[in-house]
Amino acid sequence: MLNKTIRLILALVGWLFIAACGGVAPVEVDEPPALAQTEPTPVPLVQEAATPISPVATPTPLPNPTPTTSYEPPPICQFEPIPGQPPTPESQLDQYIFSEPQSILTYEVGINIISWLPDNKRLFITRRLADQSIQNIELFNIQTGKITQYGQGSLIGTLNGPNKPVWLDVGQEAAFVDFGPDGEYILRIGRENNKSDEVLTALASTYLAAGPNAQKVTFFNKLNPTRPQFYNPALSKTESINIIGPNPTEYDDTDYLSPYQLAWHPDKKRFVYHNNRALYLANTHDGTVCEVDWGRDGGSKRWVLSANWSPDGRYLAAFTTIDTPPVPFIDLIVTNLATGVQQTLDIEGGGDQYAMAWAPNSRDLLVIAQNPEKNDHHNLYIIDTNTGRTRQILTEYTFIFTGFSGVAWTLDGKTIALRCPSPDETNISKELCIIAVEGE
Repeated sequence: MLNKTIRLILALVGWLFIAACGGVAPVEVDEPPALAQTEPTPVPLVQEAATPISPVATPTPLPNPTPTTSYEPPPICQFEPIPGQPPTPESQLDQYIFSEPQSILTYEVGINIISWLPDNKRLFITRRLADQSIQNIELFNIQTGKITQYGQGSLIGTLNGPNKPVWLDVGQEAAFVDFGPDGEYILRIGRENNKSDEVLTALASTYLAAGPNAQKVTFFNKLNPTRPQFYNPALSKTESINIIGPNPTEYDDTDYLSPYQLAWHPDKKRFVYHNNRALYLANTHDGTVCEVDWGRDGGSKRWVLSANWSPDGRYLAAFTTIDTPPVPFIDLIVTNLATGVQQTLDIEGGGDQYAMAWAPNSRDLLVIAQNPEKNDHHNLYIIDTNTGRTRQILTEYTFIFTGFSGVAWTLDGKTIALRCPSPDETNISKELCIIAVEGE
């Protein structure tokens, strides 16, 4: 039986379909320019490195600050407007042309779309097997139809969403978290032809992120849950990052605290990490940390469920909410990390949002949102994050639970991948589709 900690983590992972169905999960769900500041004195990104570890190892505890009664959380991030900003250009949403969805892969039970690879033709996915307890980690080449397997993971350990696997492009490897025999979290590195190795145990959660240059995987371990670390598959080493994050338990009496999720900025020097207490912006150049304020709703502090950087690193798009799972709502807020300006993007005719993908222009977002009249139906929208304008697309198709499988937009802007429309009003699609895009 899962212990209390794991049950709480699973509750957060399920926020997508729990919110959609009023607390009852559906039967079939697969699931910037720099801040204005003076130039600091550089310090190394990697502060210390452990000696090579055995193929399966428990991370060595790292020194954290000694807690004191005077401990205070990081300051709120301060931003300064950039002078001479050009006027916002008019929206180009009407110039997009989207083809009809084309089915390219059929699956037995479920599929999760993780990301496109830089070549714009291989798609990183997980597919659930028929026994409903195992998922394959795979690359699917949409041009040749070739599927290459990089390992298998337990259903819970490799769900799409915040705990999805990550692709390490330099080594052509897949990093993912699986469950050990005693319920512990294990980091695995998967390689071509279903070859995967257990490399670390005692992870704090299933949340991973690809490190700078897509060469290392970033994670937290349960011995130091506030200090992120790298694992370098090429050297079989763990390395600590020059950031010591805040421990909310030292200054906050919140009953429910989720583990940190992390996302690297495209400049490879900064990252955000967040839980249901706060989102922090960390700078590895000088070791500083500050908290990004997302505002309040009804007296409750907003927190971030998931966050995605725009390709140019200027904007951070986040699904936000309040309270604890099952959450009362999900809103999309975009923050300009150069100026601190935030915009809540309201989708006319749309409900809670479940999946997003940036266009290559770092301005437009593809968002999959709930149809407020039919909870199991999802709508597709393109949103201009500068003006707030929205355009619903592919309205002639029926999408059922499509957002729960994720969505991905190629770096060249020409192709979108998502779960296919359903054949009718009652059946969920079991096909993967691509949509050709013109006019961006």
